[in-house]
Amino acid sequence: MTPREYQLQIEAAQLKEIDKKHAIHEIAWASMAVEQTNASGNSLKFDTFDKFFERDYKKAINKIKQEFNPKAAVDIPSEESGYNMDLLQELERGLNG
Repeated sequence: MTPREYQLQIEAAQLKEIDKKHAIHEIAWASMAVEQTNASGNSLKFDTFDKFFERDYKKAINKIKQEFNPKAAVDIPSEESGYNMDLLQELERGLNG
């Protein structure tokens, strides 16, 4: 195995770990979102997945990519993108009957 092949395998392993964390956080967010509200009890504490984890996920990917290939770094938008809330609404309907 060449040094470059080794680097690519290390990068792939690190990105795979970040993807696992992303999947775990998606499940946790969906579970938490149907149960947890802000202090007033009227709205969700984290109303989008982006506020819960997405920016950390993008930052982690960017850090790994910069380490191995600075030109491959991804752009991290400063504003949250609108996520589809269909899954959350479906979960809420299931819990509320």
